[in-house]
Amino acid sequence: MLTLEIPCQLNKNNFTSPAKQIRLRMRKCPDYDSTKTDLKIYNSTNAYQASVFDESYTHVSTDYIYLRDGDNVINIENSSKDG
Repeated sequence: MLTLEIPCQLNKNNFTSPAKQIRLRMRKCPDYDSTKTDLKIYNSTNAYQASVFDESYTHVSTDYIYLRDGDNVINIENSSKDG
């Protein structure tokens, strides 16, 4: 298992790990509001949808995301709840 710390404005990040599961811990951007934003994180390699929760005033976190052997693509989608 691995916890990966991510800054608020990360566009792409490539890394290698032997872990079978990964947890993302992300710093909230100053304009982030969980009541107005829908944050979805999923592994498109194996279709695993992560649970996302407010960890603290400054961070959000996921549960552990299952990984397949080889390359995995983790998608982070942030959209407005009001359209």
